[in-house]
Amino acid sequence: MIRIRSMQRRDLPAYGRLVHYCFGLSEDYRHKYIDFMSKHLDTAWCASDGDTLAAGMWCYPFRMRVGEQFVPMSGVAAVATAPEYRNSGLAREMMTRAHAELRKAGYALSALMPFRHDFYARMGYADVFHHWDAVFAPAQIAPVTLRGIRVREVDGTAEWKTLDMLQRAFGRRYLGPVTRDRRYWSFRWLLARQGLRRVHLVLRASQPIGYVISEMDIEPPPARWPTRDELSPVGRKLAVKEAVWADDYALSAILQLLRSYRDHAGQITWFLPVDFPILDFLSNPIADVRLVSKIQFKLIDFKRAIEERRYPADLDGAVSADVQGDPTSEWNDGRWLIRWSGGRARVTRSRTTKRGVPRASGEIAAWSVLYSGHLVTAELVQQKRLTANAGAVEILERAFPRQVCFMPEWF
Repeated sequence: MIRIRSMQRRDLPAYGRLVHYCFGLSEDYRHKYIDFMSKHLDTAWCASDGDTLAAGMWCYPFRMRVGEQFVPMSGVAAVATAPEYRNSGLAREMMTRAHAELRKAGYALSALMPFRHDFYARMGYADVFHHWDAVFAPAQIAPVTLRGIRVREVDGTAEWKTLDMLQRAFGRRYLGPVTRDRRYWSFRWLLARQGLRRVHLVLRASQPIGYVISEMDIEPPPARWPTRDELSPVGRKLAVKEAVWADDYALSAILQLLRSYRDHAGQITWFLPVDFPILDFLSNPIADVRLVSKIQFKLIDFKRAIEERRYPADLDGAVSADVQGDPTSEWNDGRWLIRWSGGRARVTRSRTTKRGVPRASGEIAAWSVLYSGHLVTAELVQQKRLTANAGAVEILERAFPRQVCFMPEWF
């Protein structure tokens, strides 16, 4: 009989093998990964069939930026099921258990990197974190002369507080960046997975104004080195893992550093926020730039999520919200009365709709999109994902204005 339960330390070797198989982690990285997640067994669950580990998952405890405050958010990671147990509903059962326990622990939000978007859409997750996936040659970056700016390589672990300060300031323009502690910085951002990782700090005088974390892949030398006239001087790739800049000077310095790799790498890959016009910075603006949905998002606790964020101080009104929950978080289902006053919201159950109170209705995924600011109320109504009368549209568009969503994390 298969049982859904909390993961125990004795399960880690089997879970490590399962993660290794499902996600293709290297042998060395797999052990480091399991050591990292083992500190979070209070938010790890599995499906066991007697002595066999059939499936497993865990969640990282983030705090995600929503406006000027951070709201507890659970990052769902490494949901893995052994092939012989696939298509038996184990992942959904684990997610149901996880959502219930995360809600009890005070988490209002959840995010994940889906292996298939429609799979998690059935659990209420919505696509809100879109990114540019840009691929171009270093030589395509337009050359610029910079004065008073210098770039130097640093030990990321020693400088993590400086990196964190810059990342937090950069993240203020987006919904989605999360808080990071030293351990998370060291494992998730400073540890190379498959190549050579470097951290460069951008300085004006002695003041840090940006950084870039990159990783060069490791490949055997080609049988024939390409000539100077060929597009890729070397058949290697440079992945920009993260770049942060305080102003245009810092951005220019980062781009010039990437350009300097033109004799070492034939290709740069870079995940970028959707408000960044990468083609404007290329002298030859022909690049492979795709819009991808990298991370899905969900309100796992509708009431707490609405109440924990801030709103315009002069917003004063109410909306009757009908929420269609999903099978993994049925507590969200039903009618709620949301009242805004003094920059805060109060959410209560409502069996009936009071006369004169504006109404809106939709599935939890649509409310999650609205909460993020990826789409505003009128757009969701136009797409028939929400229904709302004119009064509700007016209030909800003030409460949840358009916001660029960007979450650079990998979990």
